[in-house]
Amino acid sequence: MSVYVNDIQNLHDSVNNLATLQIEDHDLVSYLNKAQSTIQQMKTMLTDNDLQKVIDKIDQMRMVFVLHGLHKDFENV
Repeated sequence: MSVYVNDIQNLHDSVNNLATLQIEDHDLVSYLNKAQSTIQQMKTMLTDNDLQKVIDKIDQMRMVFVLHGLHKDFENV
């Protein structure tokens, strides 16, 4: 169970990093490096030799994206 919770927490962190990614001080290089790093982290989490596990991880990621996009009124969800 702790592995599942850690996966979800890591996915949430990656989704949050990607969703809140913004360029600062017109520094395009830093912005692109942060984006690439976050996407690479997400790819690493989705890598597995078992196709069903990859599908399950994609489903988890999709749910995290959906929950991340909810309005603040639904924080208790």
